Amino acid sequence: MFFLYNIMVFLTGFLILSVQLIFGKSILPIFGGSPNVWLTSLAFYQVVLTLGYLYSYIMQKKLKLKTQIIVHSILFLTSLIFIPISINLDYFEVFESESLSLFITIFLSIGIPYFLLTASSPLIQSWFGHSNLKKSHNPYVLYVASNLGTFFSLISYPFLIEIFFSIKEQFLIWSSLFGLEILLILICGFFLFRNIGQNVITNTEKSIVNIKKSNIFMWILGGFVPSCFLSVITNKITIDIAPIPLLWIIPLGIYFLSFSIAFSDKFKKFELFNQGSLLFTIILFFVHITSSSNSYLVVFCLLSLLFVSISFHRYLYQNAPDKHYLTLFYLFMSVGGALGGTFVGVISPLIFNEYTEFYIIVFIICILCLQFSKKENTKYNFKQNAMYFVPFIFIFSFGIYKKYDNESISLYQERTFFGLNKVSESNFINNDINYNIKKLTHGTTLHGAQIIKPKSLSNQTLTYYSKDNPIYLSIKDYDDFYNFKNIGIIGLGTGAMNCMFENKNVDFFEIDQEIINIAKNQFTYLNICQNRQNFLLGDARIKMKEINNNKYDIIVVDAFSSDAIPVHLITKEAISMYREKLKENGLLVFHISNRYLNLEPVLGNIAKEINIQSKFCHKKQNKEQIYSTGSQVVIMSDNMDFINNNCWNYTKIDNNNTWNDNYSNILKYMIF
Repeated sequence: MFFLYNIMVFLTGFLILSVQLIFGKSILPIFGGSPNVWLTSLAFYQVVLTLGYLYSYIMQKKLKLKTQIIVHSILFLTSLIFIPISINLDYFEVFESESLSLFITIFLSIGIPYFLLTASSPLIQSWFGHSNLKKSHNPYVLYVASNLGTFFSLISYPFLIEIFFSIKEQFLIWSSLFGLEILLILICGFFLFRNIGQNVITNTEKSIVNIKKSNIFMWILGGFVPSCFLSVITNKITIDIAPIPLLWIIPLGIYFLSFSIAFSDKFKKFELFNQGSLLFTIILFFVHITSSSNSYLVVFCLLSLLFVSISFHRYLYQNAPDKHYLTLFYLFMSVGGALGGTFVGVISPLIFNEYTEFYIIVFIICILCLQFSKKENTKYNFKQNAMYFVPFIFIFSFGIYKKYDNESISLYQERTFFGLNKVSESNFINNDINYNIKKLTHGTTLHGAQIIKPKSLSNQTLTYYSKDNPIYLSIKDYDDFYNFKNIGIIGLGTGAMNCMFENKNVDFFEIDQEIINIAKNQFTYLNICQNRQNFLLGDARIKMKEINNNKYDIIVVDAFSSDAIPVHLITKEAISMYREKLKENGLLVFHISNRYLNLEPVLGNIAKEINIQSKFCHKKQNKEQIYSTGSQVVIMSDNMDFINNNCWNYTKIDNNNTWNDNYSNILKYMIF
């Protein structure tokens, strides 16, 4: 029976995360990828998770064990009316608020099954703990299997499920596994009836007041620190160091695995991991402030996360209350985890212009690790270790000072939900001419530059948009042939594309208001080149739907942030929609330069399926051209007679499935 319980909580963990991954991907074509969509989804999952844990706590506190089993089983059986799950859009256009529409859509689609699953893991552990079954004296060990299920879901989705199954098939598979979950609950419930006495009551009302507030605070803190550190490290390595697709899986996988290690009875090395947490976090801090190589930084980011997560989660396990308070313990631990993610993902971008939370959480980790005693009970002893505070704070503050003292000061920087945008300048001499260049970077990726001095060259487009690059070549050839008037550009950047033409009607689709502010106030491309400009703020695919058909002569898709790609902008349905917005013989231009993905065959397959001509051009960096970078571009049109350059070749195709709103797979196109 212990094995059966492990299977059940493993499946519960798998289903909880996988439905978030599946549903998150499925709503992108409908709601877009704006911050509002992400934050609303995050709020829903965190609210329902907390409500699920609260439900399990109330059940344990108020009802007899047999009554709990009956009620929970009936609710699960009733939830079958929502199976198979799918996107329910019955109230999609009822509410004016996009957030409310999305919240209602998620609730109607997966809300009830998801709620019951979140409540099941702590509830099942509580049931097991109050049975007469083997190992029931320590129900917390089941949490190992629960997090292994979550870890397996995380790994299997991009490397297995997403490759072989469409969204519709994923929904059906998930629904079938949910049916298996119900069956397991009924089986376990039946055996529990046979292994408990008639008078077993899990009512904690009499002794709930005996739980110290300090214990509750530490449960919350123990959930907060690893969750916060996970978000900080993920931001650090995926935005600031190496924005490689799917790289976010590694830190999240470490986080889930740490629960399985820390909650295992076989794990006895708390002191070792506590000391390792302090050591690797301090090393990470100094590697960061000395601007060492990115490879070292990634290594110590992941090592620190591993040791910190195991150490703090082991602290939680060793200080977990009696099994009568199990659901209460998980409730406050989940609150801490939600607060950690919210602090980094929502609050920090609003109050910090830098990744200041990195320094805050590193400092908190070091101070708390100093307070863990070497005793197995890991109680805190603040007075004993107070002597470490003053020198440590001094060293920490001095390190931050040196970090910023050694770096060149940017002209402007602003952090948004999408990351940190920096505007900086550099000076150099070329052919006896002094150049002053202003550039825009997002993380480690250059998003555009402009010549400030000599001022006469300020209208010269640079980087990916220089005159020998394929974006410029395609638009110039098309203008010479058709003399176009209307163009839609997805992605603004510095506004450099505004200077590729004159006297045109230009619609800029931009998801980040701060990028619009930067282009208008920090660069001058939008002012010195005379075009009639219109700025449409929001997800490009959603905003493009509102545009009349046959409006544009050219649509340029240049919306990739760092090396991450918004997949919903380059699916078969998205490109078909762009095509509807084009005039006869209109031109689609896709800027697909990427260090980690080969997107040429993705677009080639789509072009073949929708029966439109497609060509590809890859230009390497021209070192004779000032501030020029290489770029890769795919163009699509029903008529390619306008091409007047020999760099264009027919776009390659492959035998993989065509990307559409129901299927896409990044892994197959990664460059290793």
